[in-house]
Amino acid sequence: TRCCSHWPGVWVGASFALFAAVAIGARAALQVYQLSPSARNTPSQMAPLDGPLAQAVPADPLDINGRWRLCEKLEAAYSESRDRTVLPGILACYTDLWSAATGLEQLPEDHPKRRWLLYLRKIAHTAGDRHLRYAEGHPGRIAKAAKFLQDAVADDSYCHSADQSVDLAFDTRRNVGSCARAYALLLLALRATSAPVEEAFRASQALPAAGRLSWESSGQVHLQRPGCLARPFWDATEFSWITKLEAATGQMRTELRALLAQRHEPLFKTDKGALVELLSDDGAWTNLRLHEKGAWNEELCAVLPTVCTVLRDRPELNRTNYKGYCGTELSFITQAPHLGVNIYRLEPGKNIAAHFGSHSRLTVSLGLDVPEGAEATLTVGATGHLWRQGKAMVFDDAFEHSVAHHGT
Repeated sequence: TRCCSHWPGVWVGASFALFAAVAIGARAALQVYQLSPSARNTPSQMAPLDGPLAQAVPADPLDINGRWRLCEKLEAAYSESRDRTVLPGILACYTDLWSAATGLEQLPEDHPKRRWLLYLRKIAHTAGDRHLRYAEGHPGRIAKAAKFLQDAVADDSYCHSADQSVDLAFDTRRNVGSCARAYALLLLALRATSAPVEEAFRASQALPAAGRLSWESSGQVHLQRPGCLARPFWDATEFSWITKLEAATGQMRTELRALLAQRHEPLFKTDKGALVELLSDDGAWTNLRLHEKGAWNEELCAVLPTVCTVLRDRPELNRTNYKGYCGTELSFITQAPHLGVNIYRLEPGKNIAAHFGSHSRLTVSLGLDVPEGAEATLTVGATGHLWRQGKAMVFDDAFEHSVAHHGT
């Protein structure tokens, strides 16, 4: 175990009706996910379609359905293996799918395959989404995502149609058809590549009111549901239980250090629940799950009793308390977000790329072990805050957010 001043960043998180993240210790943070109160390319980065992948591509250049299914099959295999060497192939598959789909525009007007042109914007949206999701810190992939997403919103008649209701952005089966969501991703990609964003932001605000999300500025982009109070950071004093959590920081840190000192094998692990593709290195972002899917890890609670005692039985961690909508907005009802408590660790010198989390959820992030001089910054929207020892930050998980660990 390294001395506290050299610990990588660690976050302990718990999910409630809102998402809360609590940072504990030197670059260590405890994160809590709770329900929102109102809801109670370069060649080295892109692999060509060759080898087995090329052989799997449908021989018919007009077989859009077959190409799309191949990309989905590759993603499904990756979700099981988590072998990041296949990610360039997945991105190449979606690039090929887009190229094949745009080629349909050259067909005669009466050709039956032209019906797939109806899916052109959805294909561009999906390709852009995947290039962001699997960016691994490569600027070229993010720039390519921006290009795909610009194509996704290029058709005004599509984006201004009656089908573009705001709830489309939150329908997990159909959200790749949402221009509001495409604009959110586009603005994120443009910012990540230091490209101008104001033109795209103005275009997003020209969407029909029924299909537009309430973004105060280009630096306040989010995917929060209508009716939910959307603001990047919340005042931690609004949640009385956070005071107890902050007061227990010292004991929680002592227990965590003792656990780390007696373990010979790695305690923090990368699992399927972590968006490791947001980083450039395997193992740079790891976690320790204390609570998930409504159950506590009693083995860990036996050696980390303080955090489990403070948070156990909190109603914010009970998904059954989710009422399905925010405020008085009854136009659509969604499933409850995932909630839990985790300890996250981010290696010094690493960044977690900008991304959107879940709607209807706040994150409480408490600094567990933050030595003097450490610089780990959480940026939500256009505002950044440093983690401080024993202090919690509460932020809306639906806003664009990122982490930069400048420690050594």
